[in-house]
Amino acid sequence: MKKALSYRQAKLILNLLFAQILLLIVVDALGQATDTVRKDSVISVTDSNSIVEKARRFGEMEIRQSLFEFRQDLAATRRKEILEAIKNETFNAKDFVKNGIDTAGLSRELRQITDWYQVSLDGILINPGTAQTYRNLVTSDILVNELKQRLNTRKLKLDAYTKQLLHYRNKIDSFATDSALFITPADSMGAVQYFSELLVAARVIAPADSIVKQAINNVQLTQQQVNSMVNVLSTTSDNIENYQRDLAATTFKRDFSNLGDSIHFKRSLKEIITISALKGELALLFYAGNNIGKIIILFILIFMSYIFIRSLRNRLAEDGRLSGDMTGQLVFRYPFLSAMLIVISIFQFIFILPPFIFNLLLWLSSGISLTIIFRGFITRYWWIVWLTVFVFFIIASGINLVLQASRPERWIMLAVSLSCFFAMLIIFITGKKKELKEKWIIYFIGLAVLLEMGAAIANIYGRYNLSKMLLTTGIFNIVTGISFAWTIRLINEGLLYANELYKTPERNLFYLNFKQVGTTAPTLFKAFFIIGWVILLGRNFYAFNRITDPVIHFMAKTRTLGAYSFTITHIATFFGILIIATVVSKVVSFFAADKHDDEGKRVRGIGSWLLLVRIAIISAGIFLAFAAAGIPLDKITIIVGALSVGIGFGLQTLINNLVSGLIISFEKPVNVGDIVEIRGRTGTMKSIGFRSSIMTTSDGAEVVIPNGDLLNEHLVNWTLNDATRRVDIMISVAYGTDLEKIKPLVLSIVSKDKRIAHFPAPVVLVKDFAGSSIDFLIHFWATDIREWSQIKSDVLIQIEKAFNTNNITIPLPAQDIYMHAETKTSDSSEVK
Repeated sequence: MKKALSYRQAKLILNLLFAQILLLIVVDALGQATDTVRKDSVISVTDSNSIVEKARRFGEMEIRQSLFEFRQDLAATRRKEILEAIKNETFNAKDFVKNGIDTAGLSRELRQITDWYQVSLDGILINPGTAQTYRNLVTSDILVNELKQRLNTRKLKLDAYTKQLLHYRNKIDSFATDSALFITPADSMGAVQYFSELLVAARVIAPADSIVKQAINNVQLTQQQVNSMVNVLSTTSDNIENYQRDLAATTFKRDFSNLGDSIHFKRSLKEIITISALKGELALLFYAGNNIGKIIILFILIFMSYIFIRSLRNRLAEDGRLSGDMTGQLVFRYPFLSAMLIVISIFQFIFILPPFIFNLLLWLSSGISLTIIFRGFITRYWWIVWLTVFVFFIIASGINLVLQASRPERWIMLAVSLSCFFAMLIIFITGKKKELKEKWIIYFIGLAVLLEMGAAIANIYGRYNLSKMLLTTGIFNIVTGISFAWTIRLINEGLLYANELYKTPERNLFYLNFKQVGTTAPTLFKAFFIIGWVILLGRNFYAFNRITDPVIHFMAKTRTLGAYSFTITHIATFFGILIIATVVSKVVSFFAADKHDDEGKRVRGIGSWLLLVRIAIISAGIFLAFAAAGIPLDKITIIVGALSVGIGFGLQTLINNLVSGLIISFEKPVNVGDIVEIRGRTGTMKSIGFRSSIMTTSDGAEVVIPNGDLLNEHLVNWTLNDATRRVDIMISVAYGTDLEKIKPLVLSIVSKDKRIAHFPAPVVLVKDFAGSSIDFLIHFWATDIREWSQIKSDVLIQIEKAFNTNNITIPLPAQDIYMHAETKTSDSSEVK
């Protein structure tokens, strides 16, 4: 295109120059003719004017021709670009349709959702019965909301898919209406060629264009169906919510006829159980699919807890401290079952508003684990009591899974509530409370007595929903209470022995007073499980939802601060992830720190790499916290900028220590467990932290050393490459001793000690002839620097014994004193 433009412009300029030159020639010729032909001047001027006019018209004609040809070339270039763009956009749209949404599959899924919707309505709009039941409304609400959420997700994808298809279509239409397509070449050959190109492009584009049009029609039809179904589900969800609200307002009013009255609506119990099982299965599958990540985390936690408890058990067995009756060590009896009970009891609360059948699976797992742990440990009486309670729990759970009321079920409920009432009353009054290991379990039993009595009375007088809530709550409160009580006991035992067996740098990991652990449960544990017990029981009542829903709404409400929007849930999530990351980093430090074998020797772990691991965990936690809280990651740059200002004004020392910690982790001039000497003090490196490190001295003091000082001071690392140390011993023998006997005698003593290295070999040298003795110097290498003082002591003892046996004298320090007597002469002047 640039070459065509240059050529046309050059041609236009040449034409103009030609016209000007021609005009100059004509004018010059006219000037020369005036001197010779005066009389024909008028005619000559007229002729010259005619020539100039012809030249001007010729120039204008050339300019118009050049401009016309230029526009033709531009139009041809533009036509080619448009045709190519239409082809590309059409092919892109075709590929998008090919790889896009399967509308046929979506239609099948829509039919499946419609079938599930019909199941959800059973007992509410289909076969409604005499009155609504709370359990059926809750389960149907879970199913309808799940179906609505699925359809909303599909709807968003359909909207985006449709928007992109229409974008392709509109772009193609905009190209097709470009005016350049309607400018045909002036010459016939060019026009024929252009129409041929249009024909070829139409043959290529037409099939793809029809595919795009068909896709748009299909997706718009599917959109209408999805939107219609979403509206239906939204309306149904609102109706179910209204039913629940009305039912909660009439909790203590009669909702069915009295137990002995006639029946107005009858549906077989078998049919009710079938539809209840189908609803429960759908609720379980939906919830498990939406929370698969949390379920995997739960299994990982169980496995990690099992490894930890088993390692504690193995250590106790190696030390011979594992008791046969497991008194005070019940957590180690079945490590896997203990891990399952502890993890499920604590971490079941990470599952938000689960369906009852999901909770039932968790509780059954805990109950079965506790049953096996109890066997042979608690007394026979309380073993039978637990089995009785657990059987009642299974029966009550089965009753709670039945979603619609029937007269046979009500008779079963009455029998179960009365049986449980009398059984728990007998246990509460005549139970062997002195044999009860966890005394406060008796209060759960007393509460069950009251609730079961209320369930029986409510059932007789037609308060079906109230009766079922009291029946299940009374029994569930015993099982969850006993599970929580024994969970606290097992945790106490595990932490007590963990504190004794793992003397690691992170001994105070959980900030607990280990002097009390094992004898009394920490208040924090008790408060946590009491709150959990209240939550689990409260889920059985709709009034509990009326209390929690405003709290959830308050937490989830969007608030605006300047240009930033946030919720309290996001903030809590942010800090929660940071706390979890910190705890995880400490847990890794607890288990990955260097350990010591039975002889007290250090067994290398990951050492100073531990700091990098902790930094990686915390860094990942920070980024995950920002992402989970919905805070844009570019906001981190603002924080970094603020920190840089702080660094410039007063954080140089802190940053120096932090960077020094990273350098220590990479270069490893010192490692955890190394014996070092700094500033004249010798000790063992206990930990290497972010800012500072801790060194334990031989006298038990813990010295906190900034990481910057570790790099800047003259650090002496006795165990950087190995743990050996040279030991020097000076001995003295009396003059006259056979020196040839000393060297083999001493070497034989040193070579027998297995704690002394054979290479480099020990050396015995005559050092000096002292004033009263001959001095020998003994060099040898201790294989473990921690034992060099003891080795030196033992060698000296053996040398002293060997010298006594061989009559070799170790002289005492001696000094000769010579006294000279002075002779006095008599003085003649002395007076006698």
